[in-house]
Amino acid sequence: MVKKALEKPARFANWRLQNGRLFKFVEATYPGLQDPQDLWREVVPKERRKELIREYHEPPTMGHMGVTKTYARLMELPDRADGDTENHREQGFNKLFEDVRKRLDLATKKHEKTYNLRRRAEEFFPQQAVWRRNFVLSDASKYFSKKLAPRYIGPFYVKKKLSPWTYELEDTDGRSAGVWNAKDLKSAASAVENLQG
Repeated sequence: MVKKALEKPARFANWRLQNGRLFKFVEATYPGLQDPQDLWREVVPKERRKELIREYHEPPTMGHMGVTKTYARLMELPDRADGDTENHREQGFNKLFEDVRKRLDLATKKHEKTYNLRRRAEEFFPQQAVWRRNFVLSDASKYFSKKLAPRYIGPFYVKKKLSPWTYELEDTDGRSAGVWNAKDLKSAASAVENLQG
């Protein structure tokens, strides 16, 4: 193969000879995330392949990590082409981290409008009267349909604010009515106004 790559470089553009060692260009599995230098893979001579596989894959202590991790261990051999393995790996992980962070930011901005479409920026305070969403199920044996049930029931009172979005409620007799998310609560005053309107 070395002879063919030297005699017909145009035909074998994905092959190159460097310092007496043959390398082949492999298409990126994740374009944009891999260093172009990593896409040039050294071609191991046939006489060394069994030896390397036996050393880096077959021993029980290796844990049989699979193709990807076994190949990664082979890439860390002391005689790899670019030399500075640790620095190269660190740069690769930093680049991957930055790319993932940017993609997460883009996804957040893309879905933010949909997520916040029906979100009410409302905060409740201790002793404030609120109505909570009514969670019921239809029951054919009792001729009851959840569609006809009130959407909110109450009033209840905010006993304690546990976080910006969760509140502990109590009923008019002071008994605990559980912990509820802000999205399931509505101010009793605004509910009355809606009914009157």
